[in-house]
Amino acid sequence: MNMRKHRRQVGLAIAGAAVALLMYPLVASAQAGLRMDQVYMLQPHNSYEHSSQLSSWLAAGYRTLELDVQDQGSWWADPRGPYVAHDGGPEDNNCRGASDRLADCLDDIIAWQNANPGNVPVVVFVDMKTRFDNALSAWDVGRIDALDRFVGDYLGARLYRYSDLRNHIAGAVGATPREKLRSQGWPAVDALRGRIVVGFTGGRIGAVNQGMAGMIALRGAAANAFMCPDIDAPDPDEISGTVDGMSAAASGEVLCANVNAEDHYQIVANRAAQYRQMMHLWAAAGDFDSTSFEATYIAMAHGVSAIGMDVTNSRADPNVFVPTWLARIPLVGTRRGLPGYFTLRPKSASGTRCIGTRGNAYANGTQIDQELCTGGADQQFVYTAEGQLRPKGNNVYCMDISGGTAGGGKAMHLWNCDGGSSEKWRLTTNGQLRSVSNSSYCATIPGGTLTAGTQLRTELCSTALSQQFDLLPVADWPQTVF
Repeated sequence: MNMRKHRRQVGLAIAGAAVALLMYPLVASAQAGLRMDQVYMLQPHNSYEHSSQLSSWLAAGYRTLELDVQDQGSWWADPRGPYVAHDGGPEDNNCRGASDRLADCLDDIIAWQNANPGNVPVVVFVDMKTRFDNALSAWDVGRIDALDRFVGDYLGARLYRYSDLRNHIAGAVGATPREKLRSQGWPAVDALRGRIVVGFTGGRIGAVNQGMAGMIALRGAAANAFMCPDIDAPDPDEISGTVDGMSAAASGEVLCANVNAEDHYQIVANRAAQYRQMMHLWAAAGDFDSTSFEATYIAMAHGVSAIGMDVTNSRADPNVFVPTWLARIPLVGTRRGLPGYFTLRPKSASGTRCIGTRGNAYANGTQIDQELCTGGADQQFVYTAEGQLRPKGNNVYCMDISGGTAGGGKAMHLWNCDGGSSEKWRLTTNGQLRSVSNSSYCATIPGGTLTAGTQLRTELCSTALSQQFDLLPVADWPQTVF
């Protein structure tokens, strides 16, 4: 991991069983019929630092891991590769070998796969970390190449390589590998069972993407690992066009992205899913913790394929983090299996009413009402990375609370989005919208009435159906103004 980042991680997922969500559509686990690009995986960030054994995360159901490697000493001359450490090496980690090097961690993954054949592929993000004392020399093209060759040689036929995917899409429509991948997609999950996929992130401080561009120029289609450059959020054109620090030609060969969860990253995530690229996400935007249900929901619903979350298990802890919401979002499941764009239907109205803006109007103070469902732009919302609900009709406005804070009987209306807590909402597993300004209060249909034109208000959260909503998917729309 480079110094621009302070990664986050977490998660868990049980592959194999379809999970019915109470108010959401079905989320299928990774199984027959899905391509690899149609799958998301939850990830414990800096997996080697948490829990007493790296393989414990795999045993719990996680299928993507993150390992930091240090460009320290003449590591390329060591048959075990570079040290796996956050701030230098050697440093104790949870891989069982004695050398604390990359081979020790890979051995754990291989051993687990051998003991559990037939599982979905394990995706490993290897973050090339740079320290300030070697900031100008670490991870030049030659050392990235050495790391790529080490991974390829050590994993052998078990590795599903960047070159393998290039061969898979060679006959697809498109002028560049990126366009070819968009038209054809990855192989089926079933075809990759028992394999390992490796993506490189990070690199030299201030020159992460330049180093990866140099690697693409050096190895091209022969590379073993996937180069995953830093993509700015929100800048979806880096997914489909030129990546910062790279030429247009090099960018066209990039099939993976590494993204910090900053404001509006959902736009980048949606583009990455559209182009069938791997996307590794670290951290969480807005007021959310990366281990929370709402942060995970947003990431999965908008198309992240590897959702990193911050776990806190110590290396002495034999356990792993298990989300309380695991029954709602499994550790491995269908990418974009829940809607990031939706209509809101109050459960108290049995699906006969929708939430929208009064009179299909857009101005500060416009009431948020329960109305007859029309399918109009005023009744369609996007759930942003910051937890905002923005209407399709004019997405410079947010669903907000009169007076700027939640409370008993506070009216809900549109207001210009300004980043305040009164315009942010925590989606719960039962479909409540809890105010970030005061999580004791929820968006409510007063009295559970069916009357069209009833303005929403915030009330103390309860189990009432008037505070629970079904989220029904609608088509995406371009988000260009924020």
